[in-house]
Amino acid sequence: MGKARDGLLTPNEQRFCLYYFELRKPSLACIESGYPAKNADVLADKILKRPRVKAYLRTLWEAAESPIVMGVRERKEKLSLIARGMVGDTFNKGGEIDWEAVKTMASVKELTIEEKEIGGVPVRTIKVKLLNPVESIHELNLMEKLYRTNEQPVNYNPTYNYYLTDGSVVEKLGRIGERTQIELTGKEGG
Repeated sequence: MGKARDGLLTPNEQRFCLYYFELRKPSLACIESGYPAKNADVLADKILKRPRVKAYLRTLWEAAESPIVMGVRERKEKLSLIARGMVGDTFNKGGEIDWEAVKTMASVKELTIEEKEIGGVPVRTIKVKLLNPVESIHELNLMEKLYRTNEQPVNYNPTYNYYLTDGSVVEKLGRIGERTQIELTGKEGG
């Protein structure tokens, strides 16, 4: 077994992490990665408590692409479908509701069918509610900025707080007023 250098994993620890990440069974991961089978559960527990192993597993979990988690591309496609959704897309050429289109349309939020009789005549009311396309476009814009430049939103409206504790509050407030007056009128003191 190799020794860890400068916080790096040994080859066995790295194999253990990869097997553990895949199998989620510590004892089996311990055996599969080359550690002795005797007391594998105790050894696996010790390995999992090592800070460098914890850190490596954390990076594996953060980078993992799970089939149940949408990737960036899939999220963008879904949001684009929502943003492009039109009520007219739910009708066929004859003006009847195309139920297959309604079922597969990403932008459909709610579908309500009410059937009642009015004056002995059966009447069917169909309501199709769509998700808000503006919100979808907004989310797409945010994703583009965050994933393209990896920037965080910036506060363009900062607030400045001044705390004066030396008893000169009146004088300093007066100066702020003078400064504002100069900026507004272009004249000093008048």
